[in-house]
Amino acid sequence: MKKSIIITSSIILCTVILAESGVFSALAMFVLMGQIPGTSYSVPASTMLALVSITTALIVVRFIAMKTRHSVVIRRLIKTHLAHKARMPRRRFGQI
Repeated sequence: MKKSIIITSSIILCTVILAESGVFSALAMFVLMGQIPGTSYSVPASTMLALVSITTALIVVRFIAMKTRHSVVIRRLIKTHLAHKARMPRRRFGQI
């Protein structure tokens, strides 16, 4: 219980600090308008579109790769379990 309270309060504290310092607003301005924080420069819309598209594609590929890896691991575990089960001796009187 103490651990969850400490983690929750730490997350809330970090969120408040980031919100008060302007990090969230600077990040939102960068993502929505391409304005680089701390400068007066803006990234062109085509560059922002390419950046967001590449980021989205990488995230989707990562999730697909993790799902595929999970499927392979599950199949391997099932195969190992079935091989182990086949090596086990059959019990007598198993149907009594």
